[in-house]
Amino acid sequence: MTVLDKKFLKDITYGALLEIVSDPDYYYHSPVGKEYSHFSDKGEQAIVDFAKIIAYNMLEARDAEDEQRSRDIVLNELKGKHDD
Repeated sequence: MTVLDKKFLKDITYGALLEIVSDPDYYYHSPVGKEYSHFSDKGEQAIVDFAKIIAYNMLEARDAEDEQRSRDIVLNELKGKHDD
């Protein structure tokens, strides 16, 4: 399975959320102010569904980044390189 990188996930998240809030079936944007703007039931469900999908990928990307950082540290130690 391919792990998506952080920047790609950020771009996807921004794009998906912008699409949801731009659709009046999902989000009512009041020109009066944010206190009158709100998600419809359909919009709230879309946000939850998207969060369920993206959350797994975000954690996978974080774990892959942590694993790569650990490998780099070990390799640098073996090569005698330090960040001191």
